[in-house]
Amino acid sequence: MARRKKNQNLKQGKWSVGSMKKAVEAVQLKKLSFRRAAKWYAVPKSTLERRVKGKQDADAPASRPTVFTADQENQLVGHILEMANCGFGLTIDDVCRTAYSMAVNLKIKHPFNSSRAKAGYDWYAGFMGRHPQLAIRKPEGLSAARGMMLNKNVVTSYFKLLEDTMGRLKLFDKGSQIYNVDESGINTVHTPGKIIGQKGKRAVHSKTSGDRGENVTAVVCASASGVYIPPMIIFKGQRLNKGLVANAPSGTLFATSKSSFIDRELFEHWFEHHFMKYLPSLRPVLLIMDGHSSHISLGILKLAKENEIEILCLPPHTTSELQPLDKCLFKPLKTEYNKACMQFMKENPGQVITRYDFCGLFSTAYRKVCTMGNAASAFRSTGIFPFNPSAISDDIFAPSTVSKLPDAGGDHHTDNGTTEKTDANVQSDGDIHVPETMHVHTENVPSTSNGTFPAASKDTIENLLKVPKFFKEEKTASNKKSRRITTARCLTSDEVIQMIEEKENEKELKRIEKENRKLLRESRMEERKKQINSQSSKKG
Repeated sequence: MARRKKNQNLKQGKWSVGSMKKAVEAVQLKKLSFRRAAKWYAVPKSTLERRVKGKQDADAPASRPTVFTADQENQLVGHILEMANCGFGLTIDDVCRTAYSMAVNLKIKHPFNSSRAKAGYDWYAGFMGRHPQLAIRKPEGLSAARGMMLNKNVVTSYFKLLEDTMGRLKLFDKGSQIYNVDESGINTVHTPGKIIGQKGKRAVHSKTSGDRGENVTAVVCASASGVYIPPMIIFKGQRLNKGLVANAPSGTLFATSKSSFIDRELFEHWFEHHFMKYLPSLRPVLLIMDGHSSHISLGILKLAKENEIEILCLPPHTTSELQPLDKCLFKPLKTEYNKACMQFMKENPGQVITRYDFCGLFSTAYRKVCTMGNAASAFRSTGIFPFNPSAISDDIFAPSTVSKLPDAGGDHHTDNGTTEKTDANVQSDGDIHVPETMHVHTENVPSTSNGTFPAASKDTIENLLKVPKFFKEEKTASNKKSRRITTARCLTSDEVIQMIEEKENEKELKRIEKENRKLLRESRMEERKKQINSQSSKKG
């Protein structure tokens, strides 16, 4: 099918459906002839004749018949939206090839290019115009693990544990005793925001401090009532320079690490000497956090239990939707930080942003974003306080529908020694196989006519428009259990503390055994050297 010229002046469709209906009515009532009615109402005479004689519906739009019926196109639209929700969105080329496959498999006469096995751009443009709910969107990356773990079973199990914990601690109406802590890396080289520039110009620039900056970690903690624990800022290095702390938010705790990331030792220091210092005297307290290895240590859990602090660990790969600070605070915080950096570059031309400027810029963003209202909104949007599991939309579960889901009620061994129900086949992040959404039969179908539509059952179209599903070969050892943690956990429970203590003792025992083996090897090498030296001395 030849591509329609961009500026082609077409006479087709230069009339309204209302005018055509009036012309048809005038001819049927014998008030006007075909010619006079066509001239009076400004409609094509041949089209008027077809509609009066019943060869075409009087309410049909002023255009050529479409390749697919309205119902078939609606099913295609549903398939496109479902694929996008599942994380397998279709490109323009995918949609055109899917349309060709539908026409071939349903034996519909079509004007599509059979050699390229896809519909043309003109069909695509008309299809998008008929369905304004569709638009070209740039998708955000979604890891396979996050798409798998954000499912109904895992989230329901988490809210059940949260409800039981809040009920046991009697915190349903005490937002000032519910906290969330999270950390995020911020780079000294900012990401410029959008600007107004010349239309059509190939590139528009915004100055930054360099190509690669230095990462700085910010630890933020807030309560559901909007009270913030002063932040913790971690720089890369071994010693803290006094020039780094200038203009930081009041009460900020500073630290350094080899990688600028938080580790177990730094988190223990933050918990014991910073969090406990600013924590109000009201007890009990519920602290919600993710399950990063740096957050979990025997010392923290024992100290928390002694001070009536319950620690709830979120399910893995779900923090983007279930953790208040991750969902609602860090993105606007980084946006404001980037704005502050752009303003700094404008006010100080020729200078670059270094680690010594970080605290002042971070403080500007922190004061704007870390407000009482934003903290309360973050806890409300994640359904924590007020407790509301329905705050999590079912739309986020769509990507998990194409994979086997961890079940909230079957047998599954986790690191805390408890028995949880999940599917044993959920092992790794890369086990998702995406089959083709449609199979094209190679048949000789005429490609020059838009004839009548064949009757295609709904089941036939649904069989063609399939969403890819999880596929994984079963393991031969059926009794092998997965030890991957797939649910939320209460870290301060006696079972978890005992399990972590046993693991640390086992780890220490292995370290001692390794050290003993090393000493034994060294002693044997020394003895061997002595023997060689003694033998050489005797020969001499």
